[in-house]
Amino acid sequence: SAVSRRDASGAMMPVRMATAAAKLAGLGRNRHKHNPPATTSATTADVHPPPAGGLWLELRDCESGDNYQADTGNGYYGAYQFSWPTWVDLGYPGRPDQEPYWMQDQAAQRLEAMDGWSQWPSCSAALGV
Repeated sequence: SAVSRRDASGAMMPVRMATAAAKLAGLGRNRHKHNPPATTSATTADVHPPPAGGLWLELRDCESGDNYQADTGNGYYGAYQFSWPTWVDLGYPGRPDQEPYWMQDQAAQRLEAMDGWSQWPSCSAALGV
């Protein structure tokens, strides 16, 4: 069995890394429980991407059952279970569970780029990242 695969540039990368990269790019499973409402007269500025798929969907499933409005009273909020201080430190308004899905996806991706997967220790371990 192959232990590596070529990426888009032709470089070899381990299969595990290639699989994780594909999931992060949203090329993995693409099921969404929280699709944005359809609009008929939206301008380009009003259009947001669909909820992040792949590994981000798996992380949301693990953290909150893919519930962007999650508030269980444990001090963590939204689909990615942000603490309020972390959310504010990232520069976002309000509280995560009260903000739109696209803002929560953006914040999670920004946090991961800054600090890695350690922000979600149990779920990142369960997902193998």
